[in-house]
Amino acid sequence: MSGLVRDLLDDHFSNQHIVFSVSKRVRKLYNLIISNFGASDKDIEPYFIEALDKMLIEKTEKIEELREEFKA
Repeated sequence: MSGLVRDLLDDHFSNQHIVFSVSKRVRKLYNLIISNFGASDKDIEPYFIEALDKMLIEKTEKIEELREEFKA
């Protein structure tokens, strides 16, 4: 519980935060990790960056496929 409270305080007082909607399952998993493993948003940040990078790679591939269709 202390990890969750600490994270909520960090979110409240931080000027650098992102808010996005997730499923109940993801929120439950997030709360579990934060409260039970002493993880913080800073600990999760590298994984978030990695996920964003993977998403950009996928989008770039789709854009390239579309560009190839225009060339044909």
